[in-house]
Amino acid sequence: MPFVDSHLHFWLLAHPGHEWPTPATLAGWTLADRARDIWVPTGRRGLDPRQLYVGPRLAQRAHVQAPRTAFAFTTTAITIADRKWHFPASLPDQSRIEVEQTGFFTDRRDRVERISGETLWMQQPGWRNNLIGYDTLSRTLAADKGRLFFANSLAFLHEPGQFFIDPESGKHYYKPRVDENMTRLQAVLPRLEMLVSTAGSYDRPVADLDFVGIAFRHTSWLESSSAEGYASQQSGSYLAGWIPDFPSDPIRDCSLGCWAFETRRNRWQQQSAAVQAAAATESRSNRPNLPSWGRSQCESAMIRRQTKAAWANVSQDYKEQAANLVTHAAGTIMTHNDISGFPYDGIDVGWGWGTNDPGGSGAYRSRACGYYDQPGNHVHDTPTILRDTVVAGNRVHRVKTWFADGRAIYHLWKQP
Repeated sequence: MPFVDSHLHFWLLAHPGHEWPTPATLAGWTLADRARDIWVPTGRRGLDPRQLYVGPRLAQRAHVQAPRTAFAFTTTAITIADRKWHFPASLPDQSRIEVEQTGFFTDRRDRVERISGETLWMQQPGWRNNLIGYDTLSRTLAADKGRLFFANSLAFLHEPGQFFIDPESGKHYYKPRVDENMTRLQAVLPRLEMLVSTAGSYDRPVADLDFVGIAFRHTSWLESSSAEGYASQQSGSYLAGWIPDFPSDPIRDCSLGCWAFETRRNRWQQQSAAVQAAAATESRSNRPNLPSWGRSQCESAMIRRQTKAAWANVSQDYKEQAANLVTHAAGTIMTHNDISGFPYDGIDVGWGWGTNDPGGSGAYRSRACGYYDQPGNHVHDTPTILRDTVVAGNRVHRVKTWFADGRAIYHLWKQP
C-alpha cells in the first residue's frame, strides 16, 4: 500500500516546538565605497552562502566575463595568454576565486587553488572532472560562443545587483540596482541547502503529497564551493569524486567521451533541491515559490502531477537546468502551466538517449567510448517505467535564452 513518509510525519509530531534554522536577515546598510557605490550591512561572520536575496530578487555573485582566447587550458591549470588578464595574481583569497563556463548545454565551475605568475592552478578533483565528457570546460561544443567568467572576488564587483561575501570579516558587499534604496531594503542570506525531502520505494511510494499555500524560499546548495566544483553534465547532474583509469591527456582524448567517462555515466550525482520527492505517487504543487538558483528535477517517481501553476525565475544561477524535467516517471500529467523566463528548456521528458531502452542504443554501440563495454552499463530487455506522460495546454515562452542546445519541449527516450 502507498504511504506518506512516516519518518517526516512522526518527526514533526515529536518536535512541535523545534526551532528551524532561519535565513539571516541583513539590514543596517552603510555606504562603504562611494566611488563604486558599494554598500555593506551590519556584519554576520561565518556565513558564506552562494546566494543573496535583496528584496524579492536574487542578486548575482560578483563576476567578470573574460575572452576564452585570453587563456589556454591544461590538465591541471589555466594559463594566461593575454597580459591584460594578469591582474588576478595580485588578488587576495585566491582559493575562493571561481572559474565558470557556459557552453552548449553545460554550466561548469571550479575553484582556483592558487595563482602563480601566468598560471591559475585549479582545485581537484573538480578541475579534471570538468575536462572529460561532452561540452567540457576546456573544449566546449559552443566553440567561440562559449562564455568564460571569473567570480567571487571583491575586485570583480562592478555591476549593479552583484554581491561579494567575506565570511572572515563578516562583510557582505553589494552594489544596488538603480531602483533600490539600501536604507530601506532588507536582504536575506540562506542558511539551509534543503527544505523538504521525502522518498519512498518502488513498491511503497510516498502517496498524496500535496503542497498548497506554502512559499518555499531561500536555500543555497554549497557543494560547488568545495574542491569538487561543479562538473555539470546537463540539467543538474554532475560528476564528482576521483574517477579511476583517468586518461593521461583528458583534453585530447576525452573531450568527446571516453571509457573513463562512460564508466561513470550511471553514477552521476544530482544536485539537491529545496523541495524534492522521490518514488512518489499523486504529488501535486500549486505555484511553489522555489529558490531561483535551480531546482532538482531528476525524480524516480511513480506519478508526478503539476497543474495550473506559473513557473518563473528558477535556474537563474545554474543555468543549464531545465525548468521541468521528468525522467523515470509513469503517468505524469503536466497541463496548463505558464513556463517562462528560463535560460534552458521549458519541459523535458525522458533523456535516456535510448541507452536504457530494451536492446540498447545503436549510437552508443558504435562509438569508440564503448558505453556497453563498461561494468554496470547493461543492455536492458525490459522497458523503464516511463510511460503515459501527458503534456498539454502549457504556455512555454521566453525559454532557451542562454544555450543553443535543447528545445522548448524536449523528448529523448522511448515512451509508450
